[in-house]
Amino acid sequence: MSTVTLAAHAIAKAALPGVPVSSIVSNDTARFVRVSRIGGARERLLDRARILVEVYGSTNKGAPDVGWSENAAYTLADAFQHASNGGPWAGLWVSDWEPNSLSDYPNPDYLKHSRFQFTGTLFVIRS
Repeated sequence: MSTVTLAAHAIAKAALPGVPVSSIVSNDTARFVRVSRIGGARERLLDRARILVEVYGSTNKGAPDVGWSENAAYTLADAFQHASNGGPWAGLWVSDWEPNSLSDYPNPDYLKHSRFQFTGTLFVIRS
């Protein structure tokens, strides 16, 4: 059985091949993406999931990599915008994406990483 979170992970993995994507923050790798569901209505035929995407980037020397994080966030935002043109994503079909603004939002627990994040509503057809 698939979930909207797994569909969102699949979209992110396709957009940034080789970059770890999960729902858990990891301080082990220089670059990673955290994708999680933070709310949204689940109706009979349509799941309107509110999704948070966080992009973490660090240089090989352990310094925040603002350029990579910001560009990767743009790539992911575009991927979510165009997800309804592809799929299925983890077995589910995306019908739309309503984006919110992108922001530079450092995480005080991960000082060696830059973090850019955005939210949006991912519309997924329930089967």
